[in-house]
Amino acid sequence: MKTVFITRKLPIIAEQTLAKRFKVVANKENKPISHKQLLNAVSKYDAILSTVSDKFTADVIAKKKNLQVISNYAVGLNNIDVPFAQKNGIAVYNTPDVVTESTADMTFALLLSLIRKIEDARHFVKKNQMVRMGSGDIFGRGALWQNVRHYRLWEGWTSGCKKSRRVWFARYILR
Repeated sequence: MKTVFITRKLPIIAEQTLAKRFKVVANKENKPISHKQLLNAVSKYDAILSTVSDKFTADVIAKKKNLQVISNYAVGLNNIDVPFAQKNGIAVYNTPDVVTESTADMTFALLLSLIRKIEDARHFVKKNQMVRMGSGDIFGRGALWQNVRHYRLWEGWTSGCKKSRRVWFARYILR
């Protein structure tokens, strides 16, 4: 049976999935393995499931005996000398596009945060400098609610459950 070494603590599903077809040896610590441990793994195992912190340079890859696969639990391959690995018959894999959507979401959130000065507002509230508004400004017909209504933020919220009181309330306010 082929052996797979997992270089760092990963979600348990990774080990369970691999264990169905391979003998799995996993580093249970949530910290990178040392260079010496990586050299040992390259010379000992058939496959390695690594993270971006494991550096597979030409000198590390050259120590291989049975190593056939390096799979990077990351999007990029900056930590692996891919041409050298391929020349030595090692297949190299990664997880492309696994965080593309969430990265785009975070980029958009950061842009909005900068444009709308969210961090300044957070400090303002944290220092108790915020004056309470009347409920009319939030749930009534005030300027804030008119902007919410304009952007129709509630539209997706109201489409799912037509008979609830919340939907009736939202439709009443947004009409």
